[in-house]
Amino acid sequence: MTTDDTLQSKYIEDNKDKDLVETEIAIKVDENDDFVHEQIFKIINHTSAQTVVNFYSPGSWDFIHGAVFNSGLSVIKANAHKRNYDTLLPGQRVWAKDRIARMDSKIDSQIFSWELAIELEGTLSQLKSALDSISRAIGRFYGIHIEGFSKRKDVDGISYSGQILINSLKNLPKEKREQAEALIRHIENHKVTLSKFIQTRDLFIHPSKPFMESMSGFYYYRETTEFRDPIVGHGTNPEHSYYQEQYIREAIEITAAFISDLLIHMLSDAVPGFDLDIDKNAKYQYSWPSS
Repeated sequence: MTTDDTLQSKYIEDNKDKDLVETEIAIKVDENDDFVHEQIFKIINHTSAQTVVNFYSPGSWDFIHGAVFNSGLSVIKANAHKRNYDTLLPGQRVWAKDRIARMDSKIDSQIFSWELAIELEGTLSQLKSALDSISRAIGRFYGIHIEGFSKRKDVDGISYSGQILINSLKNLPKEKREQAEALIRHIENHKVTLSKFIQTRDLFIHPSKPFMESMSGFYYYRETTEFRDPIVGHGTNPEHSYYQEQYIREAIEITAAFISDLLIHMLSDAVPGFDLDIDKNAKYQYSWPSS
């Protein structure tokens, strides 16, 4: 049975006394959508996932299943923003070149496309929601209260997103903490990059400085006649900037893989001998054993 079939069967069973509508929630449009279906939805919808959760965290299956599904759905929404950006970019590039030519300026010229900017903002906002949802699932699994992928200072006094989750997991009783060690390391290894993606998002949602310090519009260098697509800095005080198209693409790929790996650690590390199959040569790395 496919992931889509499993979701539909569960929905029908849960709503058998109601009027039903056949619905497709998350359609696989491209490779990013396919990754979410194969490495998040298909794993959490498997009966083995429910077995693990019911064994390790009795009574939490409905909450955890829903939170993980919401996490994957947020990545799919982010990917929809990416497709919108990619579709808009060629036409906005033509529009910007025309507008700059009309300016006939004697100095460098710049023009902002807010049609593109809101797709960048939307991508990063949905990825933050995805991280919040998977964090709540992990919290419920280990029996700790977690609101989201929230900030806290580490032992060096540096604030990172996800640090509250890290600290809470480190404060688990010894046996549970040992079972969560690989998951904790995974968050530690990615918290710097993920924090910067969230900082970039916060500059749009909760601006604390002029937006032009973190992003540009289409830019024309008069002396060299170079025309540059919009860029964005990585984080609050960016050391590096990227073309927005590249930034969106890499943010989705990094966040989706991070969430998938978190899910794998949560499900496979807590119950000894109950592991997913790992095939590094396959298209997708993780799957439940076939028998």
